[in-house]
Amino acid sequence: MIKKLFDVGCFDYKKFIIDYAKDLSLNSLECHILILVIEEYINNKNLNVENIYNKILANRKDFELALTKLVDRNFYSVYVKESNGKLEESISIDGFFNHVENVLTDNKNKDLSDELRLTIEYLKSKINRILTPSELEIISKMINEESYKLNDFKNVCENILNSDNITFRSIVRNINVEKKTKKADVPDFYKEFIKSVK
Repeated sequence: MIKKLFDVGCFDYKKFIIDYAKDLSLNSLECHILILVIEEYINNKNLNVENIYNKILANRKDFELALTKLVDRNFYSVYVKESNGKLEESISIDGFFNHVENVLTDNKNKDLSDELRLTIEYLKSKINRILTPSELEIISKMINEESYKLNDFKNVCENILNSDNITFRSIVRNINVEKKTKKADVPDFYKEFIKSVK
């Protein structure tokens, strides 16, 4: 998916590398070299080490060590292909895209985990007790599979008339009713548009 976005010019790899350097476990020199390797891939589909080295301010030993680390960690790979009867050295940056997808997946899972934890804390405070294992499983499913958010639970709790008697069952029942109501409120022209796009 990320590769397709990259191929059509919709993925800012430079910004991603800089913003997620820590998640990618890259130091500043490795970030700079990786950006230059990707530029080489875009411009030539091959790796000109001297061209990259001339664009950075690092000694040769540090440069070569960083370049080797990037290959070892599969951010890019070098291979030989035959073209018009000649052997040519080419590079692949598919490994970089795998790293990007892993970082994005890890961050999504972390966000879901935080959302789940905050929702459980909120519900505990509203019903004045800890949640049972089956209730925890229900909340986990609602957040991880059905894309509910903490704000959905807050809105339902605010709308329950007798807030002195909020129960887990009343929260889940009302949130499901609210979801069905929201689905029913979708205008017909929007439904038609969605059908035409599919």
